[in-house]
Amino acid sequence: MQTKQKFSDYGKKGDKTNAIIFGGKERIPSVRVVQDMKEVILDKKWAEKNSSQPLYYMYRDLAENKEDAQKIKAANLRFDILESTAIRLGNEYNKTAGHYHSISHNKNFTYPEIYELIKGEAYYLMQKVENDKVIDVYAVRASGGDKVIMPSNYGHFTIFLADDSIRMSNWTPSDSLSDYGPIKQKRGAAYYALIDKESKDGVRWVKNENYSQVPPLRFLKPTNFSDFGLIKNINMYGLVNNPEKLDYLNNPQNYSELWERVLNNE
Repeated sequence: MQTKQKFSDYGKKGDKTNAIIFGGKERIPSVRVVQDMKEVILDKKWAEKNSSQPLYYMYRDLAENKEDAQKIKAANLRFDILESTAIRLGNEYNKTAGHYHSISHNKNFTYPEIYELIKGEAYYLMQKVENDKVIDVYAVRASGGDKVIMPSNYGHFTIFLADDSIRMSNWTPSDSLSDYGPIKQKRGAAYYALIDKESKDGVRWVKNENYSQVPPLRFLKPTNFSDFGLIKNINMYGLVNNPEKLDYLNNPQNYSELWERVLNNE
């Protein structure tokens, strides 16, 4: 199912402050401000001066109607939308706080997640860590309509590149919990994305020295995998009618080939 409205209008702001229209209703967000993630912002002086500044808005547990809500609950999933503000963190691009996911019912795998960039441009940064060593770290540059899978056993961050606000959605297991603690302890991701208009993609990547080991940053492509219903510019909310295509979110142990594909999608 693809919505009748233009793809980039999906989750568009409503009349109330920071509300979005979803399922014909205005939805009010939770707000992430600078104070909430001051530990992971590189420019501490800027963060101190702008502590109450909103960075992004989160609209969680969404459904178009009661029937969809029942389908989503039965599939043990949750659908969310996030919208960023048009701001820079000093000389750093705006970003999410970043987190790791909780262990799934199979103890060898954390819960994965799937994101869709509805409007704007962003980097999705994924990292795998053992103790305080980063074993692998890669970034995916996405534009409107792209889908990006956050693989099992990786923490992840979103870096907002557009000068305007950015909107994205995600499917996540309803049992998945987010752990922000290790990221705050290390003062952020393995790399900071600094603004550099002279570079090819406008970003200068700076290693976070709080990790004892950080490998070179790899760059991969968006995971627009049609066999999983992930098609560029086709709204992935439509998977509410094909929840079996999202089974990897709740059963990551059954999808080793998918994880190999995601991690080598050059």
